Amino acid sequence: MRKSDGLEGPGTSSSELTIERLRDELRYLAADWEALVAYKADLTAQLDALVRARNEEIAEHEALARAHSDLIERHEMLVRLRDGEIAEHEALAKAHADVIARYDRLARLRDDEITEHAALARAHGDLIARHEMLVRVRDEEIAQHAALARAHNDLVVQFETLTRIRNREIEDHEALARAYRDLVAQFEALPRH
Repeated sequence: MRKSDGLEGPGTSSSELTIERLRDELRYLAADWEALVAYKADLTAQLDALVRARNEEIAEHEALARAHSDLIERHEMLVRLRDGEIAEHEALAKAHADVIARYDRLARLRDDEITEHAALARAHGDLIARHEMLVRVRDEEIAQHAALARAHNDLVVQFETLTRIRNREIEDHEALARAYRDLVAQFEALPRH
């Protein structure tokens, strides 16, 4: 507020001076009022700007809070998914280990079967060799039996031939015996001197 300097002009009354001072004061007060109103307007604009900024910050904070909550939910969901994947991975690892164990057992069984098959193949080869040997022995026995049969047949033929010869000799002997008896009888029938 601007105050009067206390000087009075020549030919002016004290009341006029007072009125003039009051007018000056009113002008100064009006100027100060306008300055205050302008300052208030600036403060109001700044306050409005601060309120808007605060509201924006609150809205941003709420958005960040919602985003944080969403992130927490997504994190919990990802944790559950990770736990599920870990459990599934462990189950797959156990299943893989079981498959490997079964494969090893099957491989051992296959090796055992291959060994057994090789042993059976060797035994089969031995049986074939023994069979061929027995076939050869049987063929030799058949040939020997055929030879013995032929020899037997030859002996039978020879026996029959000898039997016929013997029978003829017996018949000849009997005939000779009869002739001898006839001669003896004739000789005895001759007169004696």
